[in-house]
Amino acid sequence: MATDFALKRARFEMNCPEATATVLSKQTIGPPMAAMRFGAVERAEFTIGAAGCGKRQTLVVVCADGSDGCFAAEGRP
Repeated sequence: MATDFALKRARFEMNCPEATATVLSKQTIGPPMAAMRFGAVERAEFTIGAAGCGKRQTLVVVCADGSDGCFAAEGRP
């Protein structure tokens, strides 16, 4: 799921429908301290590399544990 989110964003930003994506790293991060008392869940943070059309970029995607929602942070060329 994280790869799909990153790939959609990368294809748009790079203007490259043929771009592909690879997970470079994954780590589990706890909820922010301020949110812990409200039952916040752990999150998985993925670093994903996208390449295509002679371009490459790295994106960070955060997904909440047990959820089908992710957030793709701004890409870096």
